[in-house]
Formats: sequence, C-alpha cells, structure tokens
Amino acid sequence: MAASNNKNMPKRETKKEKDIKIEFIGKITTLLTAGFGLVAALAWNDAIQGLFKLIPFKNTEVGAKFVYAIFITLIIVLIVFYANRIGELAVHKIKLSKHRLAEQARERAKNKSKK
Repeated sequence: MAASNNKNMPKRETKKEKDIKIEFIGKITTLLTAGFGLVAALAWNDAIQGLFKLIPFKNTEVGAKFVYAIFITLIIVLIVFYANRIGELAVHKIKLSKHRLAEQARERAKNKSKK
C-alpha cells in the first residue's frame, strides 16, 4: 500500500531544479520590467520633446534638441545613481538577513546540543 501512495505523491524538486526555476522567473521579471520601462521611456520621450518644442529657440529645433538631450542625460544619470544606491542597500539588507538567520540556526543547534 505504501508503494502505491508514493506513485501518487508529487515528485520533490531538487535544489538544482529550484535554482533554475528561480533564475528563470528572475530573468522573465527582468525582461518584463525592461519592456515596460521602454514603453514608459518612449511615452515620456514624446511628452518632453513636445514640451521643449514650445520653448522658443533662435536656432529653432536644433537648439531644442540639444537642450532636451542635456536635460534627459542629467535626469538619467540621477535615476541610475539612486537606483544603484537602492540596489546596494537591498543587497546589504539581504546579506545581513541571511547572516542573522545563520546565526540563529547556530544558536538553536548549540542549545540543542547542550540539552
């Protein structure tokens, strides 16, 4: 009877299979985020270009394009800078959390061995 129950039970994933699944989900999430980011960037691109066309320049559209390019570059540099800082902070918090969990596991093992 026990043998027939094992056939009906779902197969447990190995660590390698779980790691591959997690990596796959991570890659899909990254691609989706990049795709939506591109859509948003294109929408903002059109909106900001329209705004800069309203500003009168002596050299007409060429001056507006240079001002627009400088403006966008500055904004992107700031966004990337702060995104990197936030990413570093998140990685630090994850490492700290893992360190604390490992410490707690060592304490539990130590307490069990004393008993």
